[in-house]
Amino acid sequence: MKDNIHQESMTLSDIFNILKSNIKFITAFTSASVLISIIYSLFLPNIYTSKALLSIVEDNDSPVSMSSVLSQYSGIASLAGIGSSGMNTKQKYAIEVINSREFLKHLLTFDGVLESLYAVDYYDESSKQLYFNNEVFDNEKKEWIRSVPKNRQLIPSHLEVYKTYQETISLEEDLKSGYLKLSVSHISPIFSEYFLSLIINEANKLSKDKDMKESSDALVYLNEQLLNTMQADVRKSMNKIIENQLKIQMLSNIKSDYLLSIIDTPYIPEVKSAPSRSIITITGSLIGFLMICSLIILNKYIFRFKFLG
Repeated sequence: MKDNIHQESMTLSDIFNILKSNIKFITAFTSASVLISIIYSLFLPNIYTSKALLSIVEDNDSPVSMSSVLSQYSGIASLAGIGSSGMNTKQKYAIEVINSREFLKHLLTFDGVLESLYAVDYYDESSKQLYFNNEVFDNEKKEWIRSVPKNRQLIPSHLEVYKTYQETISLEEDLKSGYLKLSVSHISPIFSEYFLSLIINEANKLSKDKDMKESSDALVYLNEQLLNTMQADVRKSMNKIIENQLKIQMLSNIKSDYLLSIIDTPYIPEVKSAPSRSIITITGSLIGFLMICSLIILNKYIFRFKFLG
């Protein structure tokens, strides 16, 4: 029994000799893996990535910032429905807005966004034209003609498109600098730049609209309370908050970069970012080589198929 176990044990020399005796089979299989990897990589569409570097707009346009004033008079501010937001809170808010389903739902209201995210077929680099899958979307009639999946609608909802949206955008926070790196990857370099610019502009617009509404509601409340308050110190506090709410409205009307300030502007990429066909070919070749070597060794000691030596 011990002799049989000894005879079946493997050494590096045994493995080398086994592989050497099957060198033709290994070469043929690896060559086939190389060919398959090349063909596969050629069928993958080019992906273009537009990038932007962003910073959070600070509330420090006056000697006394709005956040510090709201913090000082937090009791009255909370009654008016006003919150104190620091830079860290604004940064988290911006990240959550861009990643939210509700924000995607808003973006899909713009012409061409839904089909460009969910019905793309290929991009013609010579004509710079984006073509759609004619079994999903009729570009001439601008109609969705797809076979409707179970529990879905003819026109894809933002819930159905959300996974594609997450795969299309990339949002990273640089912990050292505090800046945000936002990028969009798509088969069309033109759409990648357009969609990235749209995300930034609409994030600013929605944040501005939200603050304007909250500020207007707060001013209505504060002015009503001011009429019913006779205490000098309370009136002084209210007037200070009213002053800052009026400042919010003023800044909302004159600033385009309300939440996100652009440091590095979105651009139409000239060079593809993916796929790396050389890496795909090398990886596929290596996987094929390791697979056939493993199969040959396992066959020698376990399977014992006759067509492998």
